[in-house]
Amino acid sequence: MGAKPVLWDASAMDHFRKVYGQELTVWGQTVILGYIQTGFGNPTTALINQLGQQSTEAGFVDLATRQFQSVLKTSPDDPEALLGLAEIYDRTGYADLAKDAYDQAFRAHPENPHVALHQGMLSYQAGHWQDAIDYFTITVKSDTLNASAWMMFGRSALENGDFEQSKLALEEAIMCDSTLAEAYLWLAERADWLERVDIAMWWLSGAKNHIGPAHSEWLADEKHLEYTRKGKAFKALFPDFAQ
Repeated sequence: MGAKPVLWDASAMDHFRKVYGQELTVWGQTVILGYIQTGFGNPTTALINQLGQQSTEAGFVDLATRQFQSVLKTSPDDPEALLGLAEIYDRTGYADLAKDAYDQAFRAHPENPHVALHQGMLSYQAGHWQDAIDYFTITVKSDTLNASAWMMFGRSALENGDFEQSKLALEEAIMCDSTLAEAYLWLAERADWLERVDIAMWWLSGAKNHIGPAHSEWLADEKHLEYTRKGKAFKALFPDFAQ
């Protein structure tokens, strides 16, 4: 009889760590792929996606691509594999392929918060503010503690001219993570530039308790200095930068 098939779940991960005395490096992944290719393994989709993510992080995009594609052969609409491929396409300059993968993931999983978050980021980068708001809304409905999603929701609403919605979204972000000082500053700067001093003052006041030397340097950076010199709210709260 042949070797007993291995169930590639968390216990298999632990087994490899014990046998090889190390975390699953790319070398370890190659060993696993060898088992898979020779028929001795029965890998779970979750494990292959995890290996793909590890390969991507390590810079082995060809290996990661094969891993995600192996998942999609049996599960064409797997969200993690589609998102993994889309990230690789993004990194390697294939924007159209990345968009296709993101779109396919969203069509198959329109309520998936992770998928919607990626769609929101793409819409924000393209300047489609209302679309971004709609996508981030999907994310925060099910992932209510996602400070980054709330923050991007606020930024999108601000760009869309809805200051009140932006303020409400930022309040939610603050509840999730009260240390988002740099994000406060970015939003305050933008509101100040749009002459909404009341909103800018509110954001700056909220940020003030969390601003340290690094943020002072951020304020003084050349790309922000023009705003900080002209903005009424910045002049009121940060006179040193309004000279």
